Amino acid sequence: MAQCIVAAEVTGPVLDFHEGLSFRAGADPETGRVIDAHHPQHDTALVDGATDAGLGAEDFACAWVQFYPGPQKVELVAIGSPHALAAECRMLADLIDGRRIAEGTAAIVTFGRGVRDRLTGEGPLARLQASGGQVGANLCWCSLTEPVLPLATCTVMTNSGKHAH
Repeated sequence: MAQCIVAAEVTGPVLDFHEGLSFRAGADPETGRVIDAHHPQHDTALVDGATDAGLGAEDFACAWVQFYPGPQKVELVAIGSPHALAAECRMLADLIDGRRIAEGTAAIVTFGRGVRDRLTGEGPLARLQASGGQVGANLCWCSLTEPVLPLATCTVMTNSGKHAH
């Protein structure tokens, strides 16, 4: 059975994008609160009114086929950039479930120090590393090079719009 982190529709307060967020201090990925002290919605929780939009694995499979016409070989799976949620790390560890990452494919998960501290005792990070993946706290994809980011990488699969640029 496939697992997905599904999109949501928001019925409560939402972020007003007419007021820009600073690049480094937008919203806390764990709490959903605006952490940009200069934003008019500072300390507002953006996730209180979120509801499940009903998207499932089939929807994501269809989108994958539409948006990924390229080569079959993925050289790097990059999750985070810079902060994967604790729930994403747990889900990845469960999905990998003791298997090894394919030869010739690198996998890197980046997250904040708070997520690292929470997950260290739980085991997902050790399970990701045991699969052949790399994990790292407070890394920014914009500044990564070898040895973290393989130099010969051409095809990247990521959940990050920031890294996809």
